[in-house]
Amino acid sequence: MIIIKRKNKKGVVRVIEAIISVMLIAIVVLLLYPKTTASNAQKENTEAIINSGKGIIEQMNNNQELREELIMMSSTNTPSNKVKSFIELRIKPGLDYELRVCEMNNVCGPAQYREEVYASEGIISSTLKQYTPKKIKLFQWPKT
Repeated sequence: MIIIKRKNKKGVVRVIEAIISVMLIAIVVLLLYPKTTASNAQKENTEAIINSGKGIIEQMNNNQELREELIMMSSTNTPSNKVKSFIELRIKPGLDYELRVCEMNNVCGPAQYREEVYASEGIISSTLKQYTPKKIKLFQWPKT
């Protein structure tokens, strides 16, 4: 039987150090990767909600009847049934909303504070009968 004596153990130590360092890097990458994909999905969802809100406001602005309803709404700030049904047909499932109409120089926000709110804004310039520009804001949030 041949007995091999190890005189130099530095090579073995360096190999073990390299394996440990590769494992540490792999663990860090695996821990950070799911967070970035989740945040990207959330960003895409946020953009989709905001774009749908802008689309709803644009469609209401292009509809003469709804535009008149919104201008009338500015004094009461309560949407008519026609406006409510229009929005509810187009809003994403799982979201609740609030529609506000205010004067151009006024700041208007949601009536109640919520943790996660998506806001879209547009302007109604006028109807054929009168020139009264108004600001429309559509606030959307996840239903609880």
